[in-house]
Amino acid sequence: MLFENPPVLASRRCGFPPADYANLITVGFGMLSIGIAESAMDAYATAARKSKGGAPSQAENQWVQMETGMLWTQLQAARLFAERVAWLADERSEEAMPAAAESKMLANEVAKQAAAEALRVGGGGSFLLSSPIQRIFRDAQAGALMAYSVPLTQQVVGEAVLSAD
Repeated sequence: MLFENPPVLASRRCGFPPADYANLITVGFGMLSIGIAESAMDAYATAARKSKGGAPSQAENQWVQMETGMLWTQLQAARLFAERVAWLADERSEEAMPAAAESKMLANEVAKQAAAEALRVGGGGSFLLSSPIQRIFRDAQAGALMAYSVPLTQQVVGEAVLSAD
């Protein structure tokens, strides 16, 4: 879309990015999956805190507490990595695009794991269309299949690591 003579000061208009600036959509891919992982963690915590039929909630079970601790830590690591990718892109670092692929791969896997655990803790009701968990679970799977898919990224990253001197 092109506007001719817009009523916006020239100093306030955005131009095209410089030619040496990378395609930045890749930088945001990890953050998409982090958002899904955060939704999964929220649904997971809600499901774990629910008490069914007067029984103690699953949040009191040691395995749920341990899984929560690991998922939370992995989510924080994925978020920090994605923030680093954004910083690298702002700095126009050559490391930005490879790091973006790695960040997406990590965030996708964290989202899938968090969604799977939300299903597990939520039980059979989590599969119903009325449950937000089933939607989160599907969204988490989709992120790993979008370009660049997790299997492709794993191969590219693995090849780079193994061929490094």
